[in-house]
Amino acid sequence: MNDRTVTVFGGTGFLGRRVVRHLRKHGFSAQIASRHPDRGHRLFGLDPQIQSVEANIHDERSVADALAGAFGVVNAVSVYVEHGHETFHSVHVESAERVAAQAHRAGVERLAHVSGNDNAFRIPFASLEETSQLKRVSNHRMD
Repeated sequence: MNDRTVTVFGGTGFLGRRVVRHLRKHGFSAQIASRHPDRGHRLFGLDPQIQSVEANIHDERSVADALAGAFGVVNAVSVYVEHGHETFHSVHVESAERVAAQAHRAGVERLAHVSGNDNAFRIPFASLEETSQLKRVSNHRMD
């Protein structure tokens, strides 16, 4: 891994895997933070610049551990249908705030929150901006 490692929460999902490919194409190392790290190995093979780690977006310590030493973080975790404790609010608000707060504490230089779900844009951005600089970018095509 290099000094431009970006942790991607949800890096094995529909949107996250595209983020990982984009990062690698542009010279970044990627650390995929997922509940199922084996999926990262299956998706990306043995690229030495991609590491998969187990992480739970709902757990403060797990998020902090996944961010240790990261240059940047992309939160690409999304839920399209609510199941039990996996609600739009718990994933798109509470977990997004958790990632932003832990990124700030870890000294992460760059933070991006992306989503394929319009519920993500109901996040109270002011509260995220208190803990980290956040740019809201929409309709950006990642080749």
